Amino acid sequence: FTLGRAYYFSGNQSAAIEQFEYAASLSVNFQTLNNLGTLQFCAGDLVSAKSNYQQALTLRPEYSILLSNIATLHFYLEENEQALAIYEPQIKQLQQSGGPGLYQLWANVASIYRIQGENEQALYAYRNAMTQLDREVNQGEANVIQRAARLAMYVVVTELSPNMQTEQLLASLKQQALALNDVIDPVSLHHLALSWLYLGDEQKAKVFRDKLYSICPGYAASPDFGPLEKGAQL
Repeated sequence: FTLGRAYYFSGNQSAAIEQFEYAASLSVNFQTLNNLGTLQFCAGDLVSAKSNYQQALTLRPEYSILLSNIATLHFYLEENEQALAIYEPQIKQLQQSGGPGLYQLWANVASIYRIQGENEQALYAYRNAMTQLDREVNQGEANVIQRAARLAMYVVVTELSPNMQTEQLLASLKQQALALNDVIDPVSLHHLALSWLYLGDEQKAKVFRDKLYSICPGYAASPDFGPLEKGAQL
C-alpha cells in the first residue's frame, strides 16, 4: 500500500496500480480498493475502477462520495439508468439533510438527460444546479472550480435555449471563458473544454480536453466530449 502511494506521487501511475492490485490481493480493505479504483479510473480502466469501487462500497456502504464515483462510472460507461438510480436518491437525501455538493449532483443528472436528448429534463436539472451553486457561492467568494462550473452550465443552458442566444450574451460567455484560460485542475479543465465546445470553438475545446487527458485519461473519456470525437471522424 505504502509503495503504491509512493509510485503514485512520483507520477508512475502504472506501477502504482500494480502495487495497489498486489496489496488488494493480500488484504481486502476499503482504503486499498478505493485508491485502486481511483487510479484505474484516472488511467482509463473504467470497468475495473467500477468493480473495485463497488467492492469497496460493500465494506463502507455509508460512504456517499464512493457511491457518486460509481454513478459517474455508470455514466462514462453509458449505463445512464444505473447512474440516475444513484444520483436522484442522493439529491433527495441532500435536500432533506442539507450540506454542500447538491449542485454537482444536479449537474450530473443534467448531463445525463442532455446526452440522452431529453432537453426539458436537462434544463430543469441545470437550473436547479445553478440555483444551488449560487447559494453556496453566496456564503463566500467563488473559487475557480465553482466559476468554471457555473460558466459551463450557463453555456449549455444557453445552447439548449435558442431564445436566450444573443451576440452580447455569447460574447460575455466567451470573455468569462478566456478569463479562466490558465486553469490547471482537472475539474476546471473539464468545464472549460465543455464550455468552448458549446460556444462553437472545437479547437479550444480540444486544447482543454487534451490537457485533461494528459493528467487523467479516464476523466477525459467523458461522454460530454462525444461531439469532439464525432467531429474528428468526419
